[in-house]
Amino acid sequence: MSLLALAILSAGNAITRAIGMFVLGRRAAVNPRWTKLMALVPIAVVAAVFAVQTFTSRDQIVFDARVAGVAAASIAVWRRAPMVLVVIVAAGVTAGVRALHLAG
Repeated sequence: MSLLALAILSAGNAITRAIGMFVLGRRAAVNPRWTKLMALVPIAVVAAVFAVQTFTSRDQIVFDARVAGVAAASIAVWRRAPMVLVVIVAAGVTAGVRALHLAG
């Protein structure tokens, strides 16, 4: 990415945040529905990035070892395992699937 593109994206991000803070911030503070909705936006963005990073490779949808790792981590979270154990389980399952050549 060029420095010009990075500067343009950074400026756009700053402008968008300022607009949200000064224009929408007053409206959202008054209405509790907006407050609840705005609290969910970061979670939705992280979930979208997570899905793209897990299920795509370049311009294709793929199901490889990462999917098995995410599935194992999901089960560990569901069973209320500590976060360190969740990461270890995900990494171990992903590495195991790759080592056994069970998925691309």
